Amino acid sequence: DAARVRALAAAPKDLAEHSLVRDHVLAALGPLAEDIQAPDQPSVRSLASLHHLHTSVEASLRAGVDDADLLAALHPTPAVCGTPTAEARSFLRATEPFDRGLYAGPIGCFGVETSEVAVALRCALVQPTAVQVYAGAGIVAGSEAHAEWEETAEKMRVIEAALEVLHAR
Repeated sequence: DAARVRALAAAPKDLAEHSLVRDHVLAALGPLAEDIQAPDQPSVRSLASLHHLHTSVEASLRAGVDDADLLAALHPTPAVCGTPTAEARSFLRATEPFDRGLYAGPIGCFGVETSEVAVALRCALVQPTAVQVYAGAGIVAGSEAHAEWEETAEKMRVIEAALEVLHAR
């Protein structure tokens, strides 16, 4: 497992993919915030069955900027839409054969003093007779189709395993 963490932390393709999102977030925050802080390099956040590159970004919003302004500037990130955003969004709307629903939307907690927001990169729509699982992969230079397919399948397996535990109760 430690070897997988080291490999992810040094993987050029994954670092490039992560950098696109980090750069987007920092550029979007520029006009809205001051004292923006983010490390130059991501860390690896490890969960029970997955490892992720992670960059924590902290900023103080300028006077008059609210959560709605922040979400409008940040969403969608390249992680779920691509870049450049307008062209990628147009391509996805023309080619995806389904409605994303809540997948790829912002999710989090909003408060008067502090808000914490993430992107729903994996989710499931649970209905009485069916479950629809959503996950995706970031396709950048250096991506290999088979590896991206396996990454997406692994993300879905984590959701499926959680649903199996709930069903067993």
